[in-house]
Amino acid sequence: ILKLNWFSSVCAICAAFVCLDIFIQFFLEKNIFGFKPYSERHYAGVFQDELIAGGYLQKFAIFSFFLPFVIKSKLPFRILLQFSFFLFFLFGIILSGNRMPQILFIFTFCIILFFDKKIFKYAFVILILTSLLLTLHYKNNFVFRINTDNFYKNTKNLIIVIKTKNLNDLPSKVLTKTYVAEVICFKSIWKKNPIIGGGIRSFRTFYGGCATHPHNYYLEIISDLGVVGITIILILILTLTKEIFINKISLLREKLTVSHSKILPFFLIFICEFFPVRSSGSFFSTNNAVMIFIILAVLVSFLNNKQKI
Repeated sequence: ILKLNWFSSVCAICAAFVCLDIFIQFFLEKNIFGFKPYSERHYAGVFQDELIAGGYLQKFAIFSFFLPFVIKSKLPFRILLQFSFFLFFLFGIILSGNRMPQILFIFTFCIILFFDKKIFKYAFVILILTSLLLTLHYKNNFVFRINTDNFYKNTKNLIIVIKTKNLNDLPSKVLTKTYVAEVICFKSIWKKNPIIGGGIRSFRTFYGGCATHPHNYYLEIISDLGVVGITIILILILTLTKEIFINKISLLREKLTVSHSKILPFFLIFICEFFPVRSSGSFFSTNNAVMIFIILAVLVSFLNNKQKI
């Protein structure tokens, strides 16, 4: 029913359009629809004031690496194409100002290099070139440097909050930082119902200055469904990952084919969606749920397909 070749091509084309629009907005100070940048640190392109462009590209740009014409091309040209796509989308994500999608996109590309034995031997050179380009951009671009430094500081603050048993011992300067309040709320809420949680979407009903969700799937599931809920979800995730690796991707290290390109983008999105330490939207929201369960449905359908891909 779902024509995956068409679906993958449309995803890649839409991602390329969004990314190109971000570059246009950066250089011309307005995009093709006349939208101005949200701020000097965030270029959302067609999303205007909705700062989700980086997350959108991180998910749907993956399909560009597996387009049939890319996979069928000869090895040197394929590597050049994939690396060009990688840089194009990576710097688009950087301009969007979304930090976690940058990390996940690089992580995704590293997995692709690992899976494909033919290009694995070039992985070191590719990663060195990427590191040099990012280092140069960090030194020469003030906005990118500020975003990177803030990301490091915010991550450090979150680690402090998670490790601290008595929240009263936290320094006042830490309490006001990004996402810190959400983690503090999670620790307070989870203690009330650690086994079965407070119920789906109960996090937002907690009175204490909390947001609608803790900005992490795992923290949200634990607070809403408790240890029982997170155990069931983890069993599902680990079982599906194991089955995909064993039954469908075991041959990938030998040769990457057009057939493999059908399942691998969905699997990579699935891995990134459930990356443990990423910031995220609400697991139980409509938008995220649509993405998650479509991906799950496609992956499970591949497992039920007895034909080798």
